[in-house]
Amino acid sequence: MFNGTVAYGNLIFIAGVGYHQEGDIKVHTEHVPDSIKRQLESVGSSMEKVLKCNVYLNDLKDYDGMNAVFQGKFGDEPPVRTTIAAAGGIPGNSLVEIDVIALPVRMARSRHAQCYWNGAFRDTVTYCYTQQHAEAIGYGSRRLRPL
Repeated sequence: MFNGTVAYGNLIFIAGVGYHQEGDIKVHTEHVPDSIKRQLESVGSSMEKVLKCNVYLNDLKDYDGMNAVFQGKFGDEPPVRTTIAAAGGIPGNSLVEIDVIALPVRMARSRHAQCYWNGAFRDTVTYCYTQQHAEAIGYGSRRLRPL
């Protein structure tokens, strides 16, 4: 059906993780990041290396409760986050589901990195690691050098 964790290039993708037990939104939000943390650590990453996080709520009324528990789960600098209420609810009776994109521990995470292109640092961008990203920000089809 699908993989729960995939590493591709310099990124780690973790599919949506829910908590399928009894409890309110705070209980669910406490357990989901703990599960994500274990998955990240099993592939050589950590919560501090998460770049992007999508939060899917079963009901938008749970936003404040989720947010109260969510804060601080990803270190001092939280990832970029999108939060939505899933139309029709989350499969499996979880009140919250979270997926993430992270870097491996060996890669530096900063608010901004510079794109190293053809021997020179160019405009400040965020995480320029792929040819597609370089093309998307206007560097054409020139070959991307690894950082």
